[in-house]
Amino acid sequence: MRLFLFISLLFAICKLPAQNAGGQNYLFWQQQLNETVLAAKPSCFTFSKTHLLFIGAGSSVYCYNGLSASVLPLPAMKPSPVTAVCADKNNTVWMGFQNGRIVTTAQQTAALFNPEEGLPKSSISKILFDAENRLWFATQGEGIYVQHKGKLYNINTDDGLADNYIYDLQLLPNNAIAAATDKGLSICSFNGSKKTIENYNSSNHGLTDNIIRSITADPADKYTIWLGYQQGGIGTFSLLNKKARAFPVPQIGEAQVNDVLVLDEQVWITTDMNFLQVDKNGTFIYQQPLTSPTQLAVDEEANGWLLSYNGVFKSNGEKLNQLVHFSADEANNTHDVWQDEAGNVWYNNKNIIVKYSRKENRKQLIPLPGLDSKTDITSLYYDGAGYLWIGTLGKGIYRINISNNKVQRLNELAGNESMSILSISGRGATVWISSLQGIFRTQTNSSTFTFENLTSLSGIGINYIYHIYEDSKGRVWFATDGKGLVMMEQNRFTHFGEQQGLAAKVIYAVAEDRTGTIWCSTLQKGLFSYNGKNFTRFGKEKELPDTDISSLDIDNRGNLFCISRTGYFLIDAATRTVILPGTDRFTGVFSTDLNCTHHSAKGTLFFTSTGVFQYRRPSYQIYNQPQTSIQSVSLFLNKLNETTDRKFAYDENNLSFSFTGLYYTDPARVQYQYKLEGYNNEWQRSKNTEINFPKLQHGTYRFRVRSSVTGNFDHATEASYSFVISKPFWLQWWFITLSILLAAAILWYVIKEREKSAKRWQQLQTEKLQSQYETLKNQVNPHFLFNSFNTLLGIIEENPKRAAEYVEHLSDFYRSIVNMREKDLISLGDEIAVIDDYFFIQQKRFGCALIVDNRLTAEEKNRYSIPPLTLQLLVENAIKHNVVSKEYPLTVELFIEDGQLVVRNNRKEKTTKEKSEGMGLQNIRNRFSLIADKDITIESTELFFTVKLPLIKHA
Repeated sequence: MRLFLFISLLFAICKLPAQNAGGQNYLFWQQQLNETVLAAKPSCFTFSKTHLLFIGAGSSVYCYNGLSASVLPLPAMKPSPVTAVCADKNNTVWMGFQNGRIVTTAQQTAALFNPEEGLPKSSISKILFDAENRLWFATQGEGIYVQHKGKLYNINTDDGLADNYIYDLQLLPNNAIAAATDKGLSICSFNGSKKTIENYNSSNHGLTDNIIRSITADPADKYTIWLGYQQGGIGTFSLLNKKARAFPVPQIGEAQVNDVLVLDEQVWITTDMNFLQVDKNGTFIYQQPLTSPTQLAVDEEANGWLLSYNGVFKSNGEKLNQLVHFSADEANNTHDVWQDEAGNVWYNNKNIIVKYSRKENRKQLIPLPGLDSKTDITSLYYDGAGYLWIGTLGKGIYRINISNNKVQRLNELAGNESMSILSISGRGATVWISSLQGIFRTQTNSSTFTFENLTSLSGIGINYIYHIYEDSKGRVWFATDGKGLVMMEQNRFTHFGEQQGLAAKVIYAVAEDRTGTIWCSTLQKGLFSYNGKNFTRFGKEKELPDTDISSLDIDNRGNLFCISRTGYFLIDAATRTVILPGTDRFTGVFSTDLNCTHHSAKGTLFFTSTGVFQYRRPSYQIYNQPQTSIQSVSLFLNKLNETTDRKFAYDENNLSFSFTGLYYTDPARVQYQYKLEGYNNEWQRSKNTEINFPKLQHGTYRFRVRSSVTGNFDHATEASYSFVISKPFWLQWWFITLSILLAAAILWYVIKEREKSAKRWQQLQTEKLQSQYETLKNQVNPHFLFNSFNTLLGIIEENPKRAAEYVEHLSDFYRSIVNMREKDLISLGDEIAVIDDYFFIQQKRFGCALIVDNRLTAEEKNRYSIPPLTLQLLVENAIKHNVVSKEYPLTVELFIEDGQLVVRNNRKEKTTKEKSEGMGLQNIRNRFSLIADKDITIESTELFFTVKLPLIKHA
């Protein structure tokens, strides 16, 4: 029953049905550039320092970002085919033409390169810059040119050059230049005054052909260059002993070699009709027919690029190689794979072991005695001592001596003939075996096998162990079906579960990355990482492509390598970010057999419905995620110079940004987050590569954008652009200050003029019967005006916006004074309004130290009248004679009591009393006597000063 359950889980739940992919699996596939843009046949290409691809086609050069191509501007000139293109360290693009012209393009501005010495009339075949940033270019008919300290020098046959017809140039150590000519190899150097040239040919230096079409530096040996010949195949040339050696590739035949690209493990070649792929030992790997393939390159993501007359082609390069092509039978019956040190691939086809020799391109079948067609092989493991271990369902374990293919059955293991093996693993000389009959451990460094049965140990508690993993610290991890993850350290067992953060009971696989972090895959719950104390889940919230991961391993850089039904992906060991390396379109359906990957120095192996593949990260791969850059900034659709254009006028407020996340591996998956700080500080997600911000207000802004292929932006690369939009002139500080001063001056003038008019009016009333009353009324003291304007000046300096409000209250107060002097009585409400203005003015001086407690109701304000400015005088007296401070606040109370209006303030008399003529209270007393024939009441105690005014009903 348990056997049936295991088989159901392993081969029904965890495995998708394999499908055979038909047709030829080509390494390179064509990029779908916009046909209306690339209307001509491409002739040359290069990558810039910013990772952009520039392609020469017809008489134009195009910029390609993985999704679309745009044409670069050219100056007014007679059209001529582009024959060479180069990007310097400043990202200026240099274009050479068939007519000898050279054009530079930078910041969307094109210019003719026009040295004083003039340019050649022959076609430009190559442009490059040396370590001193000197310009070199080759011609097909006039030799080589070099620009030194602003002057252009020519190196030709008159100087000893082998030939003036140059196909290719290559920068060498010590700033020398190797030239591929029609008459051999020339190595040139120039110090500004002396031209040094050394020539090498087939007669005395071992070249297989004098016509050299291409030169390539060896990335592993700076003193070796690779040569591609017209009819002599390819070879190497040593800069130390000055000798050439042939590198036989029979598949080239007598075809013309157009380019050679040397990588970590492989050499790529283009001939007139084919692309050829060989390893550095000369073993043929692959051949792809193409129409006149010419140039080869790799980008900083380690993708391979090829140029032919039919267009631009791309591949996964050395990152992903198909080692074995499966038949339909193999696609459905393979469960594990392994690669030996010689590069042979071992895998099972049902109950048979297959050994594939890539060098011989031959599959050798190795049957296992005692197995029938109903027996499945579950696992393969190499012990490092020359033996491949093979686990089966129901027939135990076999070993194969890989040197002679001799098969033996492990009879030393009791009950082996009927065991069902779940997994075989190990580290060093230790081999771990998980079976339905128990867990066993043995050593391979002894002449005889002794199997230690660990089933009796109570620490694990289950026989269903999918994977046993021994880490770098000697700890052994058991991935169980139902008991979670168990660790054995010095024969002591530790169970990990929800209390330690591992919320999963079914564990498929365990692996350790280069940082020492332990990872485990689970049933439908993603990954968990262990830092020595706790587990952390790594699932959909981290944009994991799939949470049901069947196999874990590490790549050649120590990053976590994962297999699921959706494909393969990696987890960067340092940043914990998901890496999507770009699944090859021909990989087919991925196998989800448990623990079916194999890691070696050559790479990480896995298999799909189409065959066995090897993944490795090349040494020249710099990026594994999109590189974000702002392509252009436009103001009202007019492109700006991003370096200098950073400050704009208030009406230059419509900006557009064009950006990209360069990721040639899988450009369609790139998505973006952006925000404009100062406008919206929240990240916005988008698939678009352009955004417009219209009608921006004045202020300081910073546009930020970042890109990702997984949707997790935690460690995404970012680009930014900061700019300022100025305030309009009417919001500038100088304009506001001048406006306030002008308004204050006008107000001052108006008040003074009104005071003059009031005085003249008073003089005209002297003949009236109420002259005495008018005399009393004019005794109101406006001395606080000067203090008010001092306060106003302070407010203007501190807060110009508040100054306007202050002036308004001051104006209202004096307007009330002017209007009230015409009257004998006003409503109590109007008097309170005056007090409100007066308190507002005074509170700007005293702040919270001056308090008014007005308890009058609206009905009382409308019912009663009062001589104008009565309350103002009482409040003014209170302020004049008492201390007003935070320690001793002054409170003025207004309320009606016993038919009288009571005005009361607390007392804290000033130490130095202000000079007073005593007219204030007497003036009030006289006015009430004249108008109402009533007297006021004045009460003075130690705590309060109180004035009670008779109430006069409103007429």
